[in-house]
Amino acid sequence: MLNTYQITGLQMTGRRVNETLKAVSENHALSIIYNKYGKLEDLGVSKISFLDAPVENMLEVKKYYNRSNYEDSDILEMLIQLKANEGNQAHYEAVKEHFTPILNAAVSDYRYNDISDVDKEEFKDKLMYDIINEFTEKFSADRGRLLSFMKLKVRDRMSVYYDRKVNVNSNNKEKKRSRSEAVREYIEISTLPPQDEDIEAARLSLISTIQRIGNMDLKGIPRKFIEDTHERIVDLRLDYLLNLKRQREVYTLAYGPNRFKQRDIAELLNITQPTVSLNLKRAKRNIWEKIMTIKFGS
Repeated sequence: MLNTYQITGLQMTGRRVNETLKAVSENHALSIIYNKYGKLEDLGVSKISFLDAPVENMLEVKKYYNRSNYEDSDILEMLIQLKANEGNQAHYEAVKEHFTPILNAAVSDYRYNDISDVDKEEFKDKLMYDIINEFTEKFSADRGRLLSFMKLKVRDRMSVYYDRKVNVNSNNKEKKRSRSEAVREYIEISTLPPQDEDIEAARLSLISTIQRIGNMDLKGIPRKFIEDTHERIVDLRLDYLLNLKRQREVYTLAYGPNRFKQRDIAELLNITQPTVSLNLKRAKRNIWEKIMTIKFGS
C-alpha cells in the first residue's frame, strides 16, 4: 500500500526542498528523495492523511535528523559480506555512513581533546575496520540493537587506542609511562656529547670524512661503515641539520645510544613500521646531502 509523504529540507547548496510523493514507508520516501537531491539538512517528514478531518490535522509531522537509509538487518548483511571480502565499495560507503555518528562521537569525547583532526580521522578508519572485521561477528540479535551494540564497542576500543597513543607499554601497569616523556628522554640522552672530546674538532673531522666519501651509496663502502657514520652524526649532534621533526625523531632514535629497532620506534612514536622505514630512509639521505653542502670557513 502506498502512502503519501511530504519531505522538506535543505540541500548542500542551500536550496530548499519541499516535495510530496508516494512511497510504501518513510524509509522508502527518504530513499527516493536522497537519490534525487542527495542528503538534506533540517530534514522533516510528514505523512499525509486524506481522511475527512480539519486541514490542520492532516499533517502528522515527525522531525528527523540525517540518518542512514538502511535498517539494522541490511547493514548487518553488508558487514558480513565486507568481512568475507564479498562486498563492494557501495556497501562500504553505506556502512560507513550508518556508523559515522557513533564514530564522530567516540573520537570527539572530551577526554581526547588533545588529539589532532588528522589523528581523529585515523582513529575513525581503525574503528571502522574493527566494526567490520571484529565487532560484527560478536553481535547477535539478543544483544539489542546493532547501533547500540557498536556504540559500546567503539567507545571502549577508542579508549584503548588513545591509551596506546599517549603511553608506552600501555598494557603493562608497571612499565606504563607517558609516550611524550619517553621520547623526550631518549632524544635527550642520544644527543649528549661524548665526554672529554673536542666537539668542534670532531665535527669538522666527520664532515670532512663524509665529503671525501661523497655518495653514501657508492659501491665498495661497507654498509657497517655508513651505519657507524650515522651513529657518529647523532653523537656529535649534527642531526639538528634535519628540518623535519618526524625525520629527526626517527633518525635520532635509530642511531642514538640505544639504537632502537624500527618496530620499537614505531611503538614509541605511535606510527607504523613502514612509516618509520620511509622517514629513516629520507632522513639518512637528507642529512648526508646537508653535510655534503657544508663549506668550511663560511
